Amino acid sequence: MKTSKTQQTSCSRHRATESVISVRSIALLMLFQMLTCFAFAQATMTNSGNWATAGNWSGNNIGDVVTETVNIDNNVSPTINNGSSYTVGSTTLSNNNTLTINSGGTLNIGNSTTAATLTTNNNANMVINGTLIIWGNVNVNNNINWNITGTVIIKGSLIMSNNANIVVTAGTVTVNGDFTSGNNTNVTVSSGGVAVGGNVNVGNGSNLSSCASCFTRGGTCTGPASFCGNTTLPIKLVEFAGEAVAAGNNIHWITSMERNFDYFELERAGKDLVFETIATIKGKGGLDITTAYQFVDTAPLVGNNYYRLKSVDFDGSYEHSDLIHVEWNGSTTGTILYPTIVSKYFTVDLKDEISAPANLVMIDAIGNTLYSTQLRSSVSTVEVPDYIKPGTYLVKIAAASGKRTIRILKK
Repeated sequence: MKTSKTQQTSCSRHRATESVISVRSIALLMLFQMLTCFAFAQATMTNSGNWATAGNWSGNNIGDVVTETVNIDNNVSPTINNGSSYTVGSTTLSNNNTLTINSGGTLNIGNSTTAATLTTNNNANMVINGTLIIWGNVNVNNNINWNITGTVIIKGSLIMSNNANIVVTAGTVTVNGDFTSGNNTNVTVSSGGVAVGGNVNVGNGSNLSSCASCFTRGGTCTGPASFCGNTTLPIKLVEFAGEAVAAGNNIHWITSMERNFDYFELERAGKDLVFETIATIKGKGGLDITTAYQFVDTAPLVGNNYYRLKSVDFDGSYEHSDLIHVEWNGSTTGTILYPTIVSKYFTVDLKDEISAPANLVMIDAIGNTLYSTQLRSSVSTVEVPDYIKPGTYLVKIAAASGKRTIRILKK
């Protein structure tokens, strides 16, 4: 049977219409996917209760991704329970919210590679018995009440308006940047501490009630005498760093001033950021004297290790340093020397790289050999002669089985 020209044209138009519909369908599908992705770039909590309960979140989308911003609706109070840990993007408390982090719970707003902010509006309350870390600024647009028995770390600055109230009982607050607030700010520190790395600037009618040196600052202070009277730090820490070496994690720091200072506690935590003291190091510096310290953590955690220094004054007051991060992969092979900042002695562990006996020489910057000795065992302690002056030297270790060169600093 023949098909008429009119029929052929009709079929062509039908196929063309189907093609247009298909293209439109694909376009609509792509638009829907884009809108869906955009929608889930923000997580919104709409009901009070457990952060982990999907039904408390719009679209069952729990805030748990650092690329998502989080919004807590008006009159909604989230709780992060023991054993729960979340990392999210910038977070906003709307109005009349209470954020509770129970002991053993953790909330990271941002992370080490993604800065994020916490913004609070009217009548915000925060009960921190666990750990809260903000990897950026905290902006308080109206009155806020913080009750802290756990750990709060603000990588940026704390910027508050009027009528802020902070109560620290056996907890710690670390602000790496500035501490700024409006009028009628009240800070009470019964134990624990608030350590501000930068400047303090508080308004009229503000008051600090604190145990001796429990509120410390690293910069200038503008405000009432209760904040700005006697809050100088016992030390000036000019360097705090660490790196993984064969023996473990090599942690070192330098002070440029120590005033009425007693000792350091080196504290370590894993990814849960629950710190424990792993070493106590007696202070040995003085006013306006540069002093170097070193400690090798020979039993680090496999994976992420976070360290901070607790600097304790003679009157028992203390402050915490910023955190440093060292990753340990569990390797213990290869010749090591520790400490590499040397006062009088250092230890050489040949491991499986070089067999004893081995020759050791110390060489200065222009290649002169200043000292030599023989290592008769796989682990040897070397006494640096008194005639070797402070400076940087190379230690060369060599035997028929291998050789190694390590740089040290004689202080």
